[in-house]
Amino acid sequence: MNDGDAQRQINQMVAFILQEAREKAQELAVRTEHDFALEKQKLVLKGKERIDDEYTRKEKDIEVQKRIDMSRAVGEQMAKKMQIREELLQSVLEATKVALARTSDDKASYKALLKQLILQGLVTLHEKKIIIQCRASDVALCKEVVGDATEEFKRLMKEEAGKDMSDIAVIVNEKEKKHLPPAPSAGHVGPACSGGVLLVAHKGRILCDNTLDTRLQLCFEQMKPALRNMLFPQSIKA
Repeated sequence: MNDGDAQRQINQMVAFILQEAREKAQELAVRTEHDFALEKQKLVLKGKERIDDEYTRKEKDIEVQKRIDMSRAVGEQMAKKMQIREELLQSVLEATKVALARTSDDKASYKALLKQLILQGLVTLHEKKIIIQCRASDVALCKEVVGDATEEFKRLMKEEAGKDMSDIAVIVNEKEKKHLPPAPSAGHVGPACSGGVLLVAHKGRILCDNTLDTRLQLCFEQMKPALRNMLFPQSIKA
């Protein structure tokens, strides 16, 4: 092989190597571009997922906050409604108290009522010595009826329970400091009493509050459900 042939072979080999190198470089460039595009796509998808997750979380937070706000608003409205209803019920109670304060205007019926209140208190306490406290304005009426109430109590105990209470002592208090408060009036300030009696035994350790105000309050509490049904028939359960 002469020098010319050798040089041609060398040139062919160099050309082949260069071609292989170009093909490898092109293949590497294509692969690199493909890997870059694939990685870019992955990053875009991850970014989109993060954005979607963030949006979903914020959407849930907004929905939860909306429910909290709605629940708070409903609670506030319910509380306001209950307050208005309670104020209305209290206005009914106050109006009844005004009417109750006029009970003693009819002396005959009030006298009969005092007798029944004293009798009921005697039966409730069932003690041998009882002091009756009343308003200063009711002392005379109580003294008029206490005898009859006591005798009726003795009769009832004998007939219904077979017990002798003939030695019972019932006294109407006449000491000013032990009187119940006066009747409510426009100019009156402080405690007031619409009438009735307070029965005391064992030096004040046992009491039977049979004042009209206490009986009214007890009756009012017992009748609250019925009053609500009458005043708010559309929303009894509310």
